[in-house]
Amino acid sequence: MLSAAPNRPKASGPYIWPSTQGINFFDVSPLYGLTLAEDRLGEALDGRRKDVILVTKCGRYDEDVFDFSAKRITASIEESLKRLRRSAAGA
Repeated sequence: MLSAAPNRPKASGPYIWPSTQGINFFDVSPLYGLTLAEDRLGEALDGRRKDVILVTKCGRYDEDVFDFSAKRITASIEESLKRLRRSAAGA
């Protein structure tokens, strides 16, 4: 399982820029930055749910660690939703 890096700085400045310039599609993964990408994107886009489309992935948890079991996929989706500051997947 991925573990978050300690003492991460908060998202600001350039992290918010794309959504203010008409970019509304973001593709991320918990593997990117060991969850840092989802954390930062969730923070930067907090409160803009209807303005953006977020896509994330599941099943790969490290360079050589894969788990496509229903239990782990469900847990991964719930973890990503929390980091992305979303209450549910879908429209």
